Amino acid sequence: MLRRYLSNITIFTMNFAITFWTLTVFYGSIEIIHPIRWDWLTSLMEYLAIPVTTQNVVATLSIITTALPATLSRTRLMKKYLLWDDKATLPSPEEKERLDKIIYTVKEKAGLQNKNFIIYIGRLENIVNAFAISSNEIIITKNLYDTFNDKQLTGILAHEIGHIQHGDVKNNSMNWSIDLTSTIIINIIYGVKCLVDLICGIPILGWPFYLLSWLLSAIIFICNWVFDLPAVIINRYSSRESEKNADLYACEIGLSEEIYEAVNEITKNNIAVKNEQKLYTTHPERQARLKNIERYIEEHKSTN
Repeated sequence: MLRRYLSNITIFTMNFAITFWTLTVFYGSIEIIHPIRWDWLTSLMEYLAIPVTTQNVVATLSIITTALPATLSRTRLMKKYLLWDDKATLPSPEEKERLDKIIYTVKEKAGLQNKNFIIYIGRLENIVNAFAISSNEIIITKNLYDTFNDKQLTGILAHEIGHIQHGDVKNNSMNWSIDLTSTIIINIIYGVKCLVDLICGIPILGWPFYLLSWLLSAIIFICNWVFDLPAVIINRYSSRESEKNADLYACEIGLSEEIYEAVNEITKNNIAVKNEQKLYTTHPERQARLKNIERYIEEHKSTN
């Protein structure tokens, strides 16, 4: 538990720092062209007794822009967005009856009989997925609900409850929002560069903008490869570790066969990725996940 807690703190701190420096480059570039002295910002800095200098303005804006999405990711607003994005609704009486039986089995195995879990059905077509969106709410897609048997669904819900019990939901949502912030900033810079490049094509008038275009290209390169790429790799690694631990959680509460069948089914159409692409995947490879569960079953045969 302590190791996982320290790992989450470390990953969040690294993500925050990487996005902060991306934003510092972005706001610093704006500050060079035209000083940022918005009234609300200077009033806030004066209230906090922060001297209104170039460095402080850029740092304050970078901190606010990094922290705000991370804070919003913990609100009900994010949950409502996820429900809307997946067209998720509460299950019908027939669906609820089936899901109640399955979730009761998981809760009994996990010793969580007193905890109330709410399951939503995502109505997006041709999507087979399940994910937790809060400390007691889970979305499973209609396609998954229809194609998986009760044993497989038991493994899936045990896996998602594992994410909840490990605190992955709040950690992943904060890391995702921070990473998304830097990606949006980079896309804004790229959009501005495209406009500058169009102006560069205008005879005589456009040539002074070549320098600005080159500067924006340098900023994009720095943000993408020096700052954003490490953030992406860190987030993907964190995601793979949390997926592996959620599989093991299902095993630990006595549902190893269920999670094995579920993983085997949900990953059956996965395509093997090249070694250089493994850094960017959010889930461990199919064989790695199955072998991890098999290893747990083998090691705990004598205790069953």
